[in-house]
Order: sequence, then C-alpha cells, then structure tokens
Amino acid sequence: MATTTSTKRSKKAKHQHAPAHPHDTTAWSKAAPGRLRKLESSVESPDVWAAWRKHLAKRKLATLAKVLGERQASLDAVTPRAGSSNSTDQIARLLRRPGEADRGSVEMESAVYAWLSRAEVAAADVPFAAECLLWAEALPELAQPLSARAWWQLAQRLITIASGESPLAEPLATLLLHAELAATLAYLLPELATVDALSETARRTLEEWSDQRLDTSGTIHGQRLEQLIPLIASLARVRSLGKASGRKLWSSEVQKQLELLVEFTWRLARADGSPMFSAADRKAHRKSLRAVLRSCKRDKAIAVAQAVEKGVKAGVNGLPASSWQLEDAGLAALRCDWRRRSPQLAVNHSSAEFKSELSLGKTSFWSGTHALEVRLDGRTLTTDGTWDQVCWESDRDIDYLELELAFSEGVVVQRHLALARHDRVLFVADAVLGTKSGRIDYSASFPLAETAQFEPQRETREGQLIAADGLVARVVPLALNEWRNGPGFHGSLELHRNQLVLSQSTEGQNLLVPLFVDLEPRRAKRDITWRQLTVGKDRQPVPHDEAVGYRVQVGREQWLFYRAMGGAATRTVLGRNLYNELLIGRFHADDGKVTTLVEIEA
Repeated sequence: MATTTSTKRSKKAKHQHAPAHPHDTTAWSKAAPGRLRKLESSVESPDVWAAWRKHLAKRKLATLAKVLGERQASLDAVTPRAGSSNSTDQIARLLRRPGEADRGSVEMESAVYAWLSRAEVAAADVPFAAECLLWAEALPELAQPLSARAWWQLAQRLITIASGESPLAEPLATLLLHAELAATLAYLLPELATVDALSETARRTLEEWSDQRLDTSGTIHGQRLEQLIPLIASLARVRSLGKASGRKLWSSEVQKQLELLVEFTWRLARADGSPMFSAADRKAHRKSLRAVLRSCKRDKAIAVAQAVEKGVKAGVNGLPASSWQLEDAGLAALRCDWRRRSPQLAVNHSSAEFKSELSLGKTSFWSGTHALEVRLDGRTLTTDGTWDQVCWESDRDIDYLELELAFSEGVVVQRHLALARHDRVLFVADAVLGTKSGRIDYSASFPLAETAQFEPQRETREGQLIAADGLVARVVPLALNEWRNGPGFHGSLELHRNQLVLSQSTEGQNLLVPLFVDLEPRRAKRDITWRQLTVGKDRQPVPHDEAVGYRVQVGREQWLFYRAMGGAATRTVLGRNLYNELLIGRFHADDGKVTTLVEIEA
C-alpha cells in the first residue's frame, strides 16, 4: 500500500505568471466568431471589446448549472466550492447579485483589482482555489460591468494560475486549481486561444493525481478526511465539464480511482448517509453521495452503497467484508456485518489525536476526539508522535485492532479495540507500560454524540448510553469494583461536559484500563455483573501490574478478558494455563471451557 503523507500548507509565495500581457492575447481559437478573428486590434481596443461583450451576451452556451445539474446543486450544498474563508464568502455574495444597482462597474472593478493584488501572494490552498473558481464561473457575465482592462487581467490571471503547478502534498487544492479551474475555463471560454492548453493541463493533473495520491484501496489520509467529499465533488464536476466541452480529460484509471473513493466514502457513512466524525447536514450529505454514485459503474462500490443505506441480511454472498483498515491512512472500521443496525466502531488514528465513533446503524453513541492523559508520580507525560498500528485481525468471530503511542519517560500506551461479531460486544482497553514503578494516574474521555446521554447506576459502577431513538448500550469499567462502596483500584466512570470520562490510578509499573460495552439491545434489561479474577504463576497470585483477568456476565452469557504486562510466562486464570499477552473469549460456566475469539501471543 502506498504511503499517504499528511497535509502541509505551502508557504505563501507569488504565483509565476506567463510573460504575456492581456493586450498580447490577440489570437482567437476556431471557436471564436469570424468577425473577432478578423479584427487585428488589441483585445482592449473599443471595437474588439464591444464585439467580444456582444458575443458573450448572445452566445448559446449551456450554463454551468445546467452542465453540472444535480451534481452542482447537491455537492455544493455540502461544501460550496470546497473551501470557506471570509474572502470567499464576500466574493460569493458579490457575484450572486446580477442586475442589482450596487453591482456596478465601480464596485466590481474595485473588487477585481483588490483580488488580483492579493492573489499575487496568496497560498495555493483550498480557500484560494474556491475563490478562483468563483471568479472563473462569473467571467462571461462580468464582461458587462467590467472595463476591458479589468476583465482581461482577471481572465489572464486565472488562466495563468490554472496552467501552473502545485505540489501534490495537498491533493484537493491541486485538483481544484489545475483540473477543475482549467476545465471550467476551457468550457466557458473556448474562443480564447490561450485556453486550448488548459484541457491538457486538466488531463495531466488528473493522471498525476491518480498515479501518486491513491493506492488500490482508494485511500485518503485520516488527517484530510474532511476533504473527501469535496475531492469527489471536484472530480465529478471535471468529468461533466469534459463531456460538455467534448474534450478528452478522463481516463479509465481516473474513473477507477473515483469509484474507489466513492466506495470508501460510503464505508465512512452512517446508515442515514451522514458522514462519520461530522455533524454535517445529513440530508444534503446523503443527496451528494447518491449524486456521485451515479458516476460509478463499479459493482462493488454500488453494492457497498446499497448495503450501508438499506442494510442486508447476514451471510449474503457477493458483498465485500464489512470491516476494513487502511494502515497508511490511519483509518479503520470494525463492523459486525452489513445489517442496518450493525454495531460499528470507526477509528481515525492518523495522529496523536485519536478519534472514534461508536454507532448502531444511524445511531451514534460517541463521536469525536478522545482526550488522553497519563501522569507518572504527578508528572504529566507528553507525546509528539502518532498512533502506530501494531496488529489487525479480522475473521468471522471478531475484529481486533491494536495501536501504540509512545510517551515521555519511556512509557508506552497500547490501545486494544475488539468487536465480537456474533456477541455484539466491544472491548476497549489501554495498557500503560512503564519502565519503573511509581504512581500511575490515567484519564481518557469518550465524546458523547449530540443525541446520546449517559445514565450511571446508583449502586454499581456501570452505566447506560441512551440514544435519542431509545437504543441502549451498557458500559462497564472492568477494573473498578462492581459496587460503589467496595474496595478496588481507585477510579471512576463519570460524565463531565458531555464527555464520558474513565479514570484509574495505581501504584506499580504497568496499568490496564479496560472498558466493556454491550451493544446488543435485546440484552439491555438482563442482569449484568463482572469480577476481577486472580491470576496465578507458580501457584502464587501475581500483582495487577504483571497480569490481569476479568469475567463479565450478561444474563447467561459470559466473556473472559486477560492481559499480561509482565513479560512472557505461563500464568493461570480460571484454571486455564495461558502463555498469551492477550486473550478474549467466551466463557462457558457449565463446563468451565473458554472459546477463544482472539489471542495475541506474548
């Protein structure tokens, strides 16, 4: 899998301009009317300018709104031209007022020259690209209020920007500036000879992008996840512009990458079509996904979209695996199956800032950034790294993801995420591994979704996550004593400012902080209990910073969780000899046997 780098905004630098001045642009293409091609005066001369304005006002060229149709309306509803800044909004408001008195030549000229001056030093980023596209789309109409000099300077500047090059480190800005802007100008101004080369620029940009920025999984880096829909939107618009202008911009490889991206986007959507990790308008986002899906011919992308939106019965053949991970992108999703209310944990571990979303179908229990704090003997440990993927296993029984993040003073946090498919239970645990004994204080937050609430039990330490539609998920802090007045590790599971905060403290070298989440609504009213188990070695109990074990029971169903932190050794729990670092399994009380769901060797 190709490595995907993180986005770095380029330093502000002047755009390199072509040596030609606007008044040197005297050559017209074959698409220009004969009376223009016969005029030998400068394009700024009164006779040429009058003929050009008259031609633009009367020519029969389909508007961009008509060319892009539903794609324009639905995709822009989610992300208006893929960028937002004060300047972008001001330009959009100004250009949105055709025919009004305050849209006179003085106001427009002033706005054009102000933007041209600022464009000299603007960074080639997404907001700037959005501004360029707004001006480009308005160019034909702007010939009426603007002077010849202002109009030609604006047109030439946009052509020069579109013809340039930007580093692919920011793929969305690259596509907007050198594919969509180029294709837009080529469609709107086919009469200008200087735009002939823009179609080749757009085609070359698309090919370079598809070769270098995507691997066979259609990945985009987790740190740029918010750019995914704008990226697809831009590709869909370029495809439509190429067809409308009769220019060959599109290749089979670009089409393949577009369809992979569409599939990937659907995999990161909730059952109602809204994007995970986002509070974006659900109706608009669903409409945009359906619009881009019409650009796909790939059966797999269509099947995934239908499975996400409509759900399917378990065991249906022909569908790809419901769970996936993209290590280089820092993204993963643990999902039981394609049924509509299947539990799913989506994870973005592309930086030190860990994000996840836990949901049942369209219902989210938590979503967002998880704060993590580890202190050693009162000193807050720091980290400047990112979460590294250590292990990924996915089979018919369970999805298991293990991540690792290094902290100061040699401390490492290993995060275990396991979702049992048939059991519909989630195990989330952080192992804090140190190099020396001391007091360890741990705190982690789970950001509740806007429509979710946490209700703690009065006498015991577990609680319920309750969604607006009534769905319930029970959460159990396994390392804490079941009864609030009982002995055990110091810690708590509490709600603080819409964050479910799990804290735990101990004296020792290592600490495991486990959380059990029951995601089966049918078990919501069954009795639940849990116990910390005695782990033995050489017929002696071992301390908690060496190995721990837990047993959870919901109704008649039971599970065993074991984690060794004191190095490789044979230890015993529930009468079972283990040489594992981690074991998750079903416990059968009638015969004392354990059915292994996942085991990680020491």
